[in-house]
Formats: sequence, structure tokens, C-alpha cells
Amino acid sequence: MMPCWDERRGTVVMLAAAEARALVKAQTPLLPYRPTRLKLDKVMFPLSSDHLMVLLQFNVVRGLLANYHLLLMFRPETATNGECSTAAEHVMPDPIDASPNCELPETLRPTRLQTTVVHGKWIDIIPHPVLRDNLIRARGTFDADDLWNDTIGGLFQGFPDSHFEQHGVVVWSPPWAVSGWEISTGFWRKWGWTLRGCPDIIHATNIRRRQRGQRPLGFIADA
Repeated sequence: MMPCWDERRGTVVMLAAAEARALVKAQTPLLPYRPTRLKLDKVMFPLSSDHLMVLLQFNVVRGLLANYHLLLMFRPETATNGECSTAAEHVMPDPIDASPNCELPETLRPTRLQTTVVHGKWIDIIPHPVLRDNLIRARGTFDADDLWNDTIGGLFQGFPDSHFEQHGVVVWSPPWAVSGWEISTGFWRKWGWTLRGCPDIIHATNIRRRQRGQRPLGFIADA
């Protein structure tokens, strides 16, 4: 028998080894890169010995999708093109024109850059206005796919992902709350420039690192 994660039930279930291996072929992405009609409640996958890493990455995807759906409530007509790949670009609508029934969290409200500069749609679901603006200003100077691979790479490239602890991001609370996000040491080292002006993300990360007896990460100096 092999342990498998069943998203519909929200728990680990035991399946016969042959049945578990048939769910996902070796190195097949859990979440397809191209646009798809896949629903998360249909997701089921076998767990390896380091299954916690996979579940943490999957939780990040779940959180980002929650933010995405909040943004759809903000501007429902954007649902006509649901693609959110690194290749999809647009300009966000002005908050003044938002649906009157939408209470969008402050961390997701569009910045001036988002409403005036063409940028990747994936940037909009990041729950930090300064980080979003950092990415928009740096457009064309970094590889967006590389950034995503270092964030939740195991889900797209196949699992297990032995490098998660060095390159991952974790969501511990409501995904629109900055206090619930934690970055890894590897992400901090490689993508620290994206965190300039975001001391609250470092602070939230260090609270959890101290609880685990780990050394805190240093704050990123503004350029």
C-alpha cells in the first residue's frame, strides 16, 4: 500500500501500489503548465518519503488560486480569459471601476503600476503591492519561469523535489495575508532583490524560523 493525497477529501489515503503509480507517471507534472480545465478537487497523487514538501508546494498553489478567484470577483469579466501563465500579459483595471460588491483585500488591490504598465497576469496574485511593483519594474531582466520553478517547481516538473527546502515558499495562513507567507533561505539568496521594500515578508519568515530554532534571514537593503 502507498500513501496518496486526496484533495477532495483533504487527507492522506492508502491505495494499492499499482493503483497509486497509475495516478501519476514518473516525472509527470501534478499541475499542467498549459491552460487546462483541471479542478483541484480532482487532484490525487502518491506521496514519497518527503511528501511534506509536495504538500507545502501544493498549498502555495491552492493559496495563489484563492487570490486569483478574489481578483475575478474584483473584475468578473476577466474570467473570459483565465490564462495566468507567465506569457499572459495585461493591464489591471483601476480599483475605482471595481464591482461595488467586491471587498478585495488591501494586499491584492492594484497599484498604479499595475493599472498603467503591461505586465504578466501572474504578478497580480502575489499578495504584496511592493513586491508586485518590483517585478513589474524589472520586467525583461529576469526569467519568470525560473522564479516559479524555484517557488513551486516540484508540482510542474514532477516530484519529489529535493530542492524545495532551499528554493520554496510556504503559505501558513489566508493567502492574501502577508503574515502567512514564509520564504526559504535559497529563495531569499537568489530572489532577494524582489523583496526590497518588503520587510514584513522577512519579518513573518523570521518569526517561524525562530520558532524552529533557525537563524533569522537578513533584511534586504533598498537599492
